[in-house]
Amino acid sequence: YGRSKLRAEHYLRSLAGRMPITVLRPPSVFGPGDPNLLNLFKIARWGVNVIPGSADQQLDFLYVDDLAEALTQAAEHGERLLDHGAPRDHPKGIYFVAMEERQSLAGLGNLAGTVQDRPRVRLLVIPAWVGKVMGRTNDFLARITMHPLFLTSDKMREALAGSWICSSATAQRQWGFTCRTGLAVGFQKTVQ
Repeated sequence: YGRSKLRAEHYLRSLAGRMPITVLRPPSVFGPGDPNLLNLFKIARWGVNVIPGSADQQLDFLYVDDLAEALTQAAEHGERLLDHGAPRDHPKGIYFVAMEERQSLAGLGNLAGTVQDRPRVRLLVIPAWVGKVMGRTNDFLARITMHPLFLTSDKMREALAGSWICSSATAQRQWGFTCRTGLAVGFQKTVQ
């Protein structure tokens, strides 16, 4: 998934001489109807938070309404991507957008429990090797059943890679980007 997004950015850079392009790099986007956080909410309702590897891993998030606003602001006020003559990693026209607040995996489980009136969520950290085996097993099951599963080897690599954080400072400075929805309010709206 990450590699395909990077290839898309390289392709867009090749078009940048012909049309105005601005790239946004949001972290995990969530909101009502989001299937990706559904498992977190389900297990937190049972009073458990299962984490592979480290409970201290930090994550950034963005509520879907704030992403929609960021897209509009970037289109109106953001810098444009430089064309293919620029270095591939040149930052002009590329923005990270995320909430100011950041949360650990342990904190996410607690918050998911709290918004569902389940204030005590027990933390269960599974060893990284167990998570890798689970991911490979699900890869195999998905191929057999022809039905995609959420916990795959790719997802386990993401989960075990360390913190996934970014800074929105450039977007804030250049065009006033700010998130209006905090994590707790966003989780509550998602649960509802």
